Amino acid sequence: MGNVKKQPENPERLDPTPETALVNAVEHKQSRAALEAANRLLEQRVRERTQEINRRRAVAEGLRDIVRALNSSRPHQEILTHIVTQASQLMEADIGTLHHIDYQEKFVRIEASYGLPETVQDITGFPLLSSSSDNLILNRQPVIISNEKPPNLDEILERSLDERVRRWRAALVPAYRAYLAVPLVVADELYGSMAFYFSAPRDFNQETIDLALSLGEQAALAIDNSRLRLQAEEAAVLAERNRLARELHDAVTQTLFSASLIADVLPRIWERNPELGRVRLAELRELTRGALAEMRTLLLELRPATLTESSLAELLQQLAAAVIGRSRLKVTVNVVGERPLPPDTQVVLYRIAQEALNNIVKHAGASQVSVTLQFLPECVELTVADNGRGFEVSRIGVHSLGLGIMRERAAKIGAKLQITSEIGTGTIIKVQVYS
Repeated sequence: MGNVKKQPENPERLDPTPETALVNAVEHKQSRAALEAANRLLEQRVRERTQEINRRRAVAEGLRDIVRALNSSRPHQEILTHIVTQASQLMEADIGTLHHIDYQEKFVRIEASYGLPETVQDITGFPLLSSSSDNLILNRQPVIISNEKPPNLDEILERSLDERVRRWRAALVPAYRAYLAVPLVVADELYGSMAFYFSAPRDFNQETIDLALSLGEQAALAIDNSRLRLQAEEAAVLAERNRLARELHDAVTQTLFSASLIADVLPRIWERNPELGRVRLAELRELTRGALAEMRTLLLELRPATLTESSLAELLQQLAAAVIGRSRLKVTVNVVGERPLPPDTQVVLYRIAQEALNNIVKHAGASQVSVTLQFLPECVELTVADNGRGFEVSRIGVHSLGLGIMRERAAKIGAKLQITSEIGTGTIIKVQVYS
């Protein structure tokens, strides 16, 4: 047999030619470059997305912080400053201001600010319509300047007649390139605006504008809440004044009127019957002392802090004298021992005694009342007892005759309140505060 030439098993696996190898190398390099470019693009998108998520999270947290400030009892000015600061940081603005329009004075007042240069921090506002943006705000439209070209400052200052406007523009116009302001509408009334200044040009997309509008709504809500709180405080002050006026009329005025009548007839009574004159003189003295004690009690209502400036024993004596002068009811005060009391404890015990005496005057029909304050080793005990008509404790609601108020006050300091009463035998109210 002759020699047979063996063929290659896989012709496709022959070594490539130089030209094929070059093409393969180029394609591999291009594929690798494309893959690296795709990875860079993906990483960039991930970074941008992460930044966007973090920004949205910061915005959400900032809005929650503003809501917490709205629901707090912080002063109005402090809340506004906090909102402007938070809003400026969320908007990534260099300066933030909140303005209120005084339509009567035709003046735009700066109520709160963030990041203002020291050279203009003393400026409180400007005349209304001193800038073109005022017209847009008055029409309840936002003011948007994305890229303010460097202006001719001398020309701008020449057009500014008001000195405050000139100073403001001289400090801010050259340094800030973008500006965004949104109107503040409070209870359907244009209150003013909130404005943001940016040192670099900004492309305000709709999301940014919506954020500014949302922040403006939060500021408007803070202003509205402050107005409502002020109205409620004024209503409370008026109600308290009316209550004190009634107290003054029902107690002091009537007591002084009775004292005046006795004083008028006392000389004639003394001439006819000196013994009766002495009785009326003692009654006059008791009435004037009662009126003085009642006035002191009313002063305590005007300045509750003074309840902790005197001892509880002195306060109870004064309270008893006021009841005597007002109702001619015989009230005795007994104090056993003495030691300082925590302010909360002293105020609660005084208020319970006050409420108990008021209930006795109005409902008990008593002729005698005893108030006893004992400083025992283990507790402080206050007892108010009367010889009035009494009542069945089981048949009286927890809020009847002011008993509910006394229970609430006692519970506030962890005190033990006992009420003992039977029809025809009077009532005993005992409060014990343990150390």
